[in-house]
Amino acid sequence: MYQINNIVYSGGYSLADKIYPRWTTFVKTILNPQLEKEKSFVAFQKGYRKDVEMCFGILQAHWAIIRGIARMFDEEVLRSIMMTCIILHNMIVEDEYDYDVPNMFELDPMNSN
Repeated sequence: MYQINNIVYSGGYSLADKIYPRWTTFVKTILNPQLEKEKSFVAFQKGYRKDVEMCFGILQAHWAIIRGIARMFDEEVLRSIMMTCIILHNMIVEDEYDYDVPNMFELDPMNSN
């Protein structure tokens, strides 16, 4: 449960942008944020949306199952498919990571004294 504008909601919600319909399940960004609280919300929302879009792009590149029509699946089945794809992706990334390579950092020429 969460509360927005003194209204208590019990269902889930999704972060969305202006192309989505005006449904209570979509939390859209603030178009012209004025207050620091609004600017902070917009920045966090943008970051989270970007993370989710990148995640789906990576998963779609690896597995075709999430590129197809999702409407025919039950919500719980979709959740299981997505979690499986995310776990498999994390396993692949961890398997490909070379732990023996020393960390090499280059100095930033614009910010070094």
